Amino acid sequence: MATGVMFIVMFGLMFLGVPIAVAMFISMFVLINIDPVTTSSFIAQTTYGGVASFTNLALPFFMISGTIMETGGLSKRLVSAANSIIGGVTGSLGMVTVIACMFFGAVSGSAPATVAAIGAIMIPMMVQEGYSKYYATALACCAGGLGVIVPPSYPLVLYGVTCNQSVGDLFIAGLLPSCVVGGVLILINYVYCRKHRLKGENHFHIKSAVSAWWDAKWAL
Repeated sequence: MATGVMFIVMFGLMFLGVPIAVAMFISMFVLINIDPVTTSSFIAQTTYGGVASFTNLALPFFMISGTIMETGGLSKRLVSAANSIIGGVTGSLGMVTVIACMFFGAVSGSAPATVAAIGAIMIPMMVQEGYSKYYATALACCAGGLGVIVPPSYPLVLYGVTCNQSVGDLFIAGLLPSCVVGGVLILINYVYCRKHRLKGENHFHIKSAVSAWWDAKWAL
């Protein structure tokens, strides 16, 4: 009975738009008032012990850095740098999306931050160039997911701390898989664009490429 009330309260609060963590806390206190399976002080001590880990400070700082880089324009510079090299290749915008997601994933360490930063720029551009909006969105989401394995990555930090593994070794282990997945996404995008005759328009010029990469030097 008490457990059912707890779940009803939790899902009701989530349905109203209350953050998940807050909804879980409130529902837990409702459960304690109905059936005191534990004490409020024990929950407070457990919560503090969970967030007092020095290593877990990497998580909010990864998220903050991703937000700062997105707001400051680093994502736009990374996109311009990638586009200056392969802008004239068939399916260039899709390739730029994948490469820019890998770049941004490497500096933000977060898949959601990567999708938000790069997708907001690249998806409208791809749709304007004739890409299907569904394909453009799917490609940005898949490529943004590389932020999970492109080092540094906070899921790898969490796994290393939880399983008592070397975080540095996990970062090194994520290099090759991320490059392989990125290469496969680029290949699939090339085949898709050849089939639908989507060609790039920005041809390679050494002067513009040097300028774009110099402008993106701090982002890189």
